[in-house]
Amino acid sequence: METAIALIAFFIITTLVMPNLLSKEIILGLVVLGIIAIAQPTLLNREQVIALVAFGILFSLIIPELMKGK
Repeated sequence: METAIALIAFFIITTLVMPNLLSKEIILGLVVLGIIAIAQPTLLNREQVIALVAFGILFSLIIPELMKGK
């Protein structure tokens, strides 16, 4: 439950601070991870959810910048 609340808080804060920072795919991923964290709490532990979110956000922020350099 704490993981879902943390994901929702992260989404709200990010949307308020920088509305165009997260893509629609990342927002959808956060929602899906939040639903999975609530519906199946034994499927993913907190560290796995945080690692997936961090990887997704870093991937969406860094890869487009690397592609611009070419």
